[in-house]
Parts: sequence; C-alpha cells; structure tokens
Amino acid sequence: MQYENYFSIGDKLDIEVEQKYESAKLLKSQLLEVSNKASDEYYISIPMEKGKMIPLSVGKEIYAYYSLDGKGVYCFKAVVVDRGRDPVLHLRIRQTGKTQKIQRRDYFRLHMLLPVEVFDVNKNLISTGNTKDISGGGMRFTLPGKIESNEEVYVNVEIEGKQYQIKCVVLRRIPVGEDLNDYEVAVQFTHINEGDRNNIVKYIFKHQRILRQKGLI
Repeated sequence: MQYENYFSIGDKLDIEVEQKYESAKLLKSQLLEVSNKASDEYYISIPMEKGKMIPLSVGKEIYAYYSLDGKGVYCFKAVVVDRGRDPVLHLRIRQTGKTQKIQRRDYFRLHMLLPVEVFDVNKNLISTGNTKDISGGGMRFTLPGKIESNEEVYVNVEIEGKQYQIKCVVLRRIPVGEDLNDYEVAVQFTHINEGDRNNIVKYIFKHQRILRQKGLI
C-alpha cells in the first residue's frame, strides 16, 4: 500500500462530503474491510445522517476521519470507486492522499460565531453570548455579566446539531464595549469527553482545510 493507516475493521469513520450550495457535512460510517484486490482501497458502510442512508456516487471525492484513543484524530482524502450490496450495502473507496494526524500541539483556533450559554459550578445560568474562536483545548467568547479569572464554569455550545457541555476554567477576562459591561472571556477545557474533543477537532480541521483551499489562511 502507498499510504499508511492505523484503523481496524469495525472502527467508526466520519465522512466529509462537499456540497455545491451548502457547507460540507460529516456523515457517519464504518470500516468494513480492507480490499485484497487493490492497494489503498477500503470497503465502508453507506454513510448515514440522522439514521438515513446517504448514497454517494462513483467518482465522488471525500475526506475520511477516524480517531484512536490516546493518539488523536487522523484524516485522508479518498474517492468513491464502486458501490455494492453483497453482503451488505457498502462503498469501495480508494485513498488518494497521505494520511494526516491532527496533533494536539497543532490545535488550530477557528474564528467562528456560535451561541454559548455559561453556567456556574452549580449549573446556574450566568449569561449567554457568542464565541469568537474555538479550538480543541478551549474557546473565547463575549457576553454580558461578570466572570472572574480562575473561576470554574460550564459552557454549553452547539456544533453541527450536537450539544456539548464542557467544564472549563477562566484564563482571563477583558472588558469590551463603551459601557464596559460586556467581557471577552478566554477559557480552557478542563473536563471533556475524549470523543467530544475529537469531534470538535474534526469540525475545526474541516473548516481549516476549507479556508486553506480558499487561500484565507
């Protein structure tokens, strides 16, 4: 094989599909088999979105993501080369680009406006606001209401239809605006499920790649 991978049969995959008039989406799939007939080809289950099969046409270019506990997230570019139904509905894909590992030290901070809710440690709502940027290790947001540095908080944020509640510590807060009643707050994730972190990293990496293709970063 030309390209190296580290996943195993049965591992979950996220399949990124470009859309003509909408932003790219991530679909759920699974590695079924490594092809014995050609190098760098894999059989995967038909990608799903909210329980519905999303058939992809032959020739469609995709990005496949998978994560390994304690090792991080991996991604590679591929193309759909065949569709079949024996023994189950599946796609045969051929890898066309080198496998990339998304290193934690390389967390990219994505500038993104997302609604957030901030709660104290007793789960009482402090305030609501919007993110300025987000990474695999933390985020910045603005909101009215006073939050102290080193304070522990819970942040609720929705990313691609999924709600995340993440325990954080406030690294710094800076008054903004003319009346100084709003604050820019930087937080670090302190308690986050590794699967949730990997999902956030995949989301960020997807947008990072799109921005690079457009020459914006």
